[in-house]
Amino acid sequence: MGPTRESLLAALAVTVAGCVWGALWIPLRHLESTGLVGPWATIGGEVAATLVMLPLALRRWRRWKAIGPLFLMGLFGGAAFVLYNNAILTTDVIHAMLLFYLTPIWSTLLARLFLGQPITPVRIVTILLGFGGLAIVLGAKGWLPIPSRLGDWMALASGILWAFSLVVIRKRGDIAPYESSLSFFVVGLLASVLVPLAVMPETLFENLPRLDDFARFLPWLILLGPLLWVPTQLLLMWGTKRLDPGRVGILLMGEALVGAATAAFLTDEPFGWREMVGGTLIIGAGLIDTLMPGPDGKVIQTASA
Repeated sequence: MGPTRESLLAALAVTVAGCVWGALWIPLRHLESTGLVGPWATIGGEVAATLVMLPLALRRWRRWKAIGPLFLMGLFGGAAFVLYNNAILTTDVIHAMLLFYLTPIWSTLLARLFLGQPITPVRIVTILLGFGGLAIVLGAKGWLPIPSRLGDWMALASGILWAFSLVVIRKRGDIAPYESSLSFFVVGLLASVLVPLAVMPETLFENLPRLDDFARFLPWLILLGPLLWVPTQLLLMWGTKRLDPGRVGILLMGEALVGAATAAFLTDEPFGWREMVGGTLIIGAGLIDTLMPGPDGKVIQTASA
């Protein structure tokens, strides 16, 4: 049985979200030049995104249900989002992406453990292709790079937490994308403060934003939160509910290619034969996985937004 139209659209939605995320490091780093340094860029973006989504959320209050699973989605996904954003600001872009994109390993294992999904030969091939591409793009010396900096550890932890969030999302496919997206930002806003307090409090307190800089960083916060994070999160939630966690992790690998290309163009990070060959493997892994049916041969039917 081949892929359905809905599964192909879901794969496209996840891929688009991943590609946009691959360039999100640009406004994040630019915000540092406007007065929002370190964790404050993520905190500001979370506030802007939450404020934009709240009015419609209040009108949809009858749809709010399963508060426990929503909280878990926001806890795992929001914390992953915050750790990843802070990793990009404290280590190099490409290294952070490599450590985060160990996610398909964690998501496939967790889907097997909690959802009973088999690890098929096709999934093994696509994972090997994807990680082979990442190893070439990022010039990895070994199969599992060992984190050496705080930003590296945050990137690794974000990938593990993101895999947990994918399992919760798949398990509760009855929750609409809007509510699950809002949970990411609401609980993520809390995590955006608590995570820096726990791992780098001096960065948080030493770089308090100044009111005089508000006019400088506000346009970038609007771009980052309402215009980029919110629509891509909605796309991701809609697509994720219709795909298994391992497939989502592989499709999101396109973010690494976009991140590598934009970093090479705008920074001193290289973009040569490694990126070309590795990028081809990454895209090939996503295409193979997309054109194959899921482990059960079906697409999840979920509530609409």
